[in-house]
Amino acid sequence: MIQTIMTNELDALRARLLTVLPLADESTREAVSGVLKSWLVFVQTLCVDWLTHETCTRAQLRDVCIGAAIGALRPLFAEDPAPDWPPQQPGAAA
Repeated sequence: MIQTIMTNELDALRARLLTVLPLADESTREAVSGVLKSWLVFVQTLCVDWLTHETCTRAQLRDVCIGAAIGALRPLFAEDPAPDWPPQQPGAAA
């Protein structure tokens, strides 16, 4: 029962994300939907692990989650959905 609730919540989040992404056609939508489903499970697992072990900072956790989504979605879009990602670190060479 708990797994069903969690799955339903992830599906609702995926549906919300799909409504705000610029998807060119149904084929792209299906591919993005699959990537988002996998990414949401990744984020869920990573966050549970982080809550248990706190192996990185909260900012690092956020950046890993965002970076994973962008990296997985980039090949599916004609135009880069996040051209400024990752953000330039202070003092880093351009």
